[in-house]
Amino acid sequence: MKTRVVKEADSVTAVVRTRCDHCGTWNSFDADEPLPGILCGKCEKEIPLSISQRLVEGDSLDRCCRCGADQKGDFWVRKDFDPKLGVGIVAVAAVLAFWTYGLSLLLATVIDVALYACLPMITTCYRCRSEYRGMPVDPDHGGFDLAHQEDLEQEQATEARRRRGDAEPADGPVL
Repeated sequence: MKTRVVKEADSVTAVVRTRCDHCGTWNSFDADEPLPGILCGKCEKEIPLSISQRLVEGDSLDRCCRCGADQKGDFWVRKDFDPKLGVGIVAVAAVLAFWTYGLSLLLATVIDVALYACLPMITTCYRCRSEYRGMPVDPDHGGFDLAHQEDLEQEQATEARRRRGDAEPADGPVL
């Protein structure tokens, strides 16, 4: 059994959340040492990792430990809040709006503003969707860009076809 060294209280340890390629289960771990991999909590298959020294030292993200993405545009930041919960709050407020004369919508707005003010930011990798919590946010990582995400998905699909030996698709819609 490996023992862990207790770090000083002022050091920052990133918590990384990533998916297993085999079963799709989300797995979390502390990036406090350069691990070669972790075992999936569900299927127990190995998830290979390459944790950068900057991440171990508590600095901002420079390279994804899961897929190796290391370009400025490979990451985006957002508030650490489940969007489904946000939609649920607004939906409940909208349903109650008739009986509350719109005050439920005002309350939903106040809740949204309060959550936005107090929730921390997380960094997400565009390529593998790994999430990084509890570390400084790099100012070069902007918000989510749908066009950039679509470009990366197209690039990944082309690379997958190339590896399989498939021909490039013709221009235009696929029927």
